[in-house]
Amino acid sequence: MVFDNIKNAYLYYGISEKIATALKFLDSDLFNIKIGVYEIEGKNITASVFKTDLIPMEKGVWEAHRKHIDIHCMIEGTEKMGCVNLGLLNEKEEYNDDEDYQLGKGEGDFVTLNAGMFVILFPEDAHMPCVAINQPEEVKRVILKIKLLH
Repeated sequence: MVFDNIKNAYLYYGISEKIATALKFLDSDLFNIKIGVYEIEGKNITASVFKTDLIPMEKGVWEAHRKHIDIHCMIEGTEKMGCVNLGLLNEKEEYNDDEDYQLGKGEGDFVTLNAGMFVILFPEDAHMPCVAINQPEEVKRVILKIKLLH
């Protein structure tokens, strides 16, 4: 997992070309971007910009993906984002290949995503997004999906 401010996104361009492309999307006029789905590099890199209500921690779910790297970025609001190595979760549901997710239960660590903060989540990074800090609120966020070629 990588956790940083979009002002520092350029520091991570060297990880891969596709991550650089996705992070450059965040460097655009992010705070004025409209709700919707954007194809950045066809279906290989997409961005979903949306508003959602945050949930209490006890309703959170750990999830991981095998076919994508996720980049979550907060545009408006503040949330907690959990992250733990997938192998450390106690119980894991069977992987859903069609939807590319695996759910799990266990304990992990949390970071606070304020507006302008992002996390890069690799396949081994189970994550629990959209957790409220104190009370549920509506936030605006973007999730970029980078397709992994196997």
